[in-house]
Amino acid sequence: MAEPGRTVRVSGLPTDIVDEKLKDKLFIHFLRSRNGGGDIDSVIIDKANTPVSALITFEDSRVAQRVIQRSRHVLEVDTKKYEVIVTEHRETLDPDKVILKLSATVDCSELPGGALTLTSLYKSHPDIQIYYDATVELYILHGTYSKVQDALAQLLSDPGGPQSAEDSGQPAATGSTSVQIAQEPHTQESEDQIRKSNQQREQREKVYTGRPSDEYNSHRDLTPGGFGWEDTGQPEGAALHGS
Repeated sequence: MAEPGRTVRVSGLPTDIVDEKLKDKLFIHFLRSRNGGGDIDSVIIDKANTPVSALITFEDSRVAQRVIQRSRHVLEVDTKKYEVIVTEHRETLDPDKVILKLSATVDCSELPGGALTLTSLYKSHPDIQIYYDATVELYILHGTYSKVQDALAQLLSDPGGPQSAEDSGQPAATGSTSVQIAQEPHTQESEDQIRKSNQQREQREKVYTGRPSDEYNSHRDLTPGGFGWEDTGQPEGAALHGS
């Protein structure tokens, strides 16, 4: 990884010269003080980008700034002269190293497939965590920046999921409806179990509404291996990781 402040990018290089020879010519050119150069740490030919360029890292950042400020650099190779362009090199940031964790709140009532859409979403993105917050009747996706972004992209591109409510003939789930994320594909039997579980939960909520014990049911982990929609026994806001 090139060090910021000491590395420059040189473009406009000849393409018919072997790498080692080209590196030697670049080293000599940018080592000379008359070209604004100085002591060099490394010369790397970068073929990842088109056209080919080179990354030159100096020992002193002031030398790097000096060669950048020079208006013209002419590289001489086998009696041929090539005018090259020197610019400051900036590393591409890795989003996952800058944004360590990302959470997204999803209103499943806006999705054609309702909350059941999250079942297929988790199967495609097992590295993210999916929670249900009963206090606001919304779902929370949590994980690394890139994985949550990928999951959200899938959610928006295929909001109905592989088995939408319309296709399955079942009522569409809303943001307040509970759903268990399972590792196996949904069958008619599993859908019946989900509806039964929902009915039981609604009855429990009617009985226990307003009691302090409701705090233990406000957040539930939807990932496989979790306790689903039963009382987890965890404090409010606690997350259970799927197996």
